[in-house]
Amino acid sequence: MSLSNADLKNILANYKIISDFKVKKPKTGISHKNWIIKINKSKLVLREIRDDESEQDILFEFELLNKLTKNGFKYKIPNPIKNKSKKFITEYKNKKYWAYNFVEGDLFKLNKHNIKNIAKLIAEFHKITKTIKIKYIKKWPGPYSLSRFRLQIEEELNKPKNIKLTTYDKIFFKHSKIALELTDYLLFSPNKQIYDALPKIPIQGEIYSENILVNKNKISGIIDFEHCRNEIKIKDICRFFVRTLVKTKGQLDISFAKQFIKEYNKTFSLSKEELLILPDVLISEALNAFYWDYVLGKDKKDFKKRIENSIMFADWCFKNRKKLIKELSH
Repeated sequence: MSLSNADLKNILANYKIISDFKVKKPKTGISHKNWIIKINKSKLVLREIRDDESEQDILFEFELLNKLTKNGFKYKIPNPIKNKSKKFITEYKNKKYWAYNFVEGDLFKLNKHNIKNIAKLIAEFHKITKTIKIKYIKKWPGPYSLSRFRLQIEEELNKPKNIKLTTYDKIFFKHSKIALELTDYLLFSPNKQIYDALPKIPIQGEIYSENILVNKNKISGIIDFEHCRNEIKIKDICRFFVRTLVKTKGQLDISFAKQFIKEYNKTFSLSKEELLILPDVLISEALNAFYWDYVLGKDKKDFKKRIENSIMFADWCFKNRKKLIKELSH
């Protein structure tokens, strides 16, 4: 929904904001609508809740954010603000919104110093969430549950032949055969039994450079918990690797990955079983990136390379599974 200044004024009145304000749209983010609201010297973010987000999904996110703060998570996170009705969710014109204080910081840049710091942040996050019990249920399909994903790819391939193909379509169609083969590998992988036996804890779900904030050379905060849910903890690690540590030719930066694992293990060790299925989870994350970057990023200039790089990386992980396990286990 597009919001006018009058609409925003009506929504913000629920947060007792009646003074003049300025509005800015974030530069990043493709799957949700945010507005940065500046009032005098303070800023808050207003987020529209997507139609496909259930009440359970939102309440899970709010409770996780609240319990992270209560349990001493030292980094800044987007804790929701209550409106004047003492509720976190505001309804307006058949849409739902929530707000949080703007989290200041610059975007994360990869270097030897920051790779250790982000590994420590993720490990501290998981160490806390392992102890957290959330009463709301939010569980999405795991890395081996890709039947629906396979159907989505096939639907794209079965579009009418008379539709003119864009560059994005051509890249997607060119690599779809590999995507389907890798999907079938995961669907029938015996490693699913290892996954099923691993503990599922609240994860952040979207830890990568665009959601990590840095202040004065130190990681200060993490935002965008929209994909948080109960899952194995290496899902967060693999998402970070796929979005941040993949080189231009679709290969993992092994040096950075080893540094990350080494630093993570100092705070919260990975098990032998988690490392054993890590290549599979990397493949699953790369396949998801391949599909969703194609679906959501058609108007983004840099997404052509991202689409191709993701499927190349998925294929590289498949071909180097044993090497990856060996390299990252030492």
